[in-house]
Amino acid sequence: MKIYRVRIEWETVIRAKDENHAMEQAERVIRDGDDEHDVVEATEIKSQTELPSGWNAKCRPWGEIDPYDRTLGEILPLANSQAQPPKVG
Repeated sequence: MKIYRVRIEWETVIRAKDENHAMEQAERVIRDGDDEHDVVEATEIKSQTELPSGWNAKCRPWGEIDPYDRTLGEILPLANSQAQPPKVG
């Protein structure tokens, strides 16, 4: 048998105010695990179709606890409406 060094990369879902905050939250989630993993990037999720495999509208994200205990299906539409610039006129 041989021993191999293997880089493990995994995706999760984190509720955060921006990408930097998501990366900070990810570091905490990773520290809570048994093994160390590398965080590669944080990309905003704008629709349920962008959720990683195994995640759906009924799931709740990692990170700051939502005060209303909402699911991703409930949070995503609200997050998207907040991202829209205010209408003028």
